[in-house]
This record gives sequence, structure tokens and C-alpha cells, in this order.
Amino acid sequence: MGGQISVLLVDDDEQFLELVDDALQMAHITVHTATNGRDGLKLAREHKPDVILLDVTMPEMDGLAVLNELKNDDETAGVPVFMLTGQSITDEAKQTFDAAADFISKPVQLMRLAALIKTKLDKCRLKK
Repeated sequence: MGGQISVLLVDDDEQFLELVDDALQMAHITVHTATNGRDGLKLAREHKPDVILLDVTMPEMDGLAVLNELKNDDETAGVPVFMLTGQSITDEAKQTFDAAADFISKPVQLMRLAALIKTKLDKCRLKK
């Protein structure tokens, strides 16, 4: 895969955002961050990232609402969205978030995150 990957990270935990941002930038991944769903939607439209990492549980607009808006917008519908969750991922939860490309469990192993994103993104691209 050529070129630099760009990631939009949407999570209401600012410390988590900072840690992930640093880890991904060290892996030469461009990172845009948002602390809420509305800002995340705006940045997704502006930057058209290669992948979106989206927290499931956020105040105001949760991950499901953001995911639904992303997938119903022609500008962002094709962007793979990986849901971030600290909860166990049941088959029922996966069906609720069926528009998501994949799930990443928290706590995230920062040293492996860039490789995980690249692997999941490659799989998404192969499916197209």
C-alpha cells in the first residue's frame, strides 16, 4: 500500500486522543482528532480520511448516531469506520453496528495500533 494513511480519531477522552495521536504519528500516520461526534462528522467531510476510529460511547452524539450519519452521507459513506469500545463485543452489538468495518477493543495496545489499522484497512480495500 503506497502513500501515507490518514486517520480521523473521534473520542471524548482527551488523554486517550493524545496517546493515540502520538503513537500513530510516530508510525507516520496523519491523524485528525475530534472530542465529539459533531466535530468528527465535520472533520470527516473536510479531510476525507482513509479510516475513522470512532468511540462507541460518547455524550451528546454516541458512536452509533455518528456511524449512521457517516454511512448516509455520500461524501463519507465509503470510509471504513472501526468502532472503539471498552465493552465486550457480542454478535448482537456487531449487528447494531453492522455498517462498521470492524471493532478495536480498548484498552488499545498503542505499539500495535498502527499495524492493526493498516491490516484492517488492507482487508477493507480487498473487499471492494
